[in-house]
Amino acid sequence: MAFIIVKKGDAEDIGKIFTLSKASTVIGRRTPKYKPDIELSDEAVSRRHVEIVEQDGRYQLRDLGSTNG
Repeated sequence: MAFIIVKKGDAEDIGKIFTLSKASTVIGRRTPKYKPDIELSDEAVSRRHVEIVEQDGRYQLRDLGSTNG
C-alpha cells in the first residue's frame, strides 16, 4: 500500500496523509463542479493537476497539463 504525505502548500494541507488505494488517482483542487480523488486547497494546484497511476506495483506521475506544471 502506498501513501502520499503533503509536505508543502497551504497550511491546512501540510501533514495530510492520503492512501493510494485505486489504480488511478487524480490530485487537484475542488471546484463547484469537480471533486478530485485527492483534494488540495492551494491556489497553485489546478482542478486536475496530476494523476498517479499504479501498474504492477509501480507508480507513475502524469502531469495533466496543469497551468502551474
